[in-house]
Amino acid sequence: MKPQTSRIRIVIAAVSLLVLGAVIGISAERLHGRAAPGVFSPPSPHEALDALDRAANLRPEQRERIDSILSAHQLEIDAAWRDARMHVERTVNGVITEIEAVLDSAQVAPFRALVERIHGQALPNIHH
Repeated sequence: MKPQTSRIRIVIAAVSLLVLGAVIGISAERLHGRAAPGVFSPPSPHEALDALDRAANLRPEQRERIDSILSAHQLEIDAAWRDARMHVERTVNGVITEIEAVLDSAQVAPFRALVERIHGQALPNIHH
């Protein structure tokens, strides 16, 4: 295998692990009840690196280089997660607002209780 191909596969594996960690975390959160806001977070660079090391049996120099890559991009990754979460919150809040507009006054309170049971405080900007 060429060194360039090997590097590309390693980067793809690292990114895949970050995404996989997020999917597993979200799935676990949905299956076992919602955590408080801010409790769920994507895997840290160290966790991603450890997972990649276990999966690919990295050599020490590979581990060091990948650690540098993940560290160099961590602020960008954190910003992307924040942006994604804000987008999801805005979208869900919009849906909730639209649904409330369809309900009559007697239905709004039970709907809000349902939303709170489903989302807890995970969506702090819900318009009531």
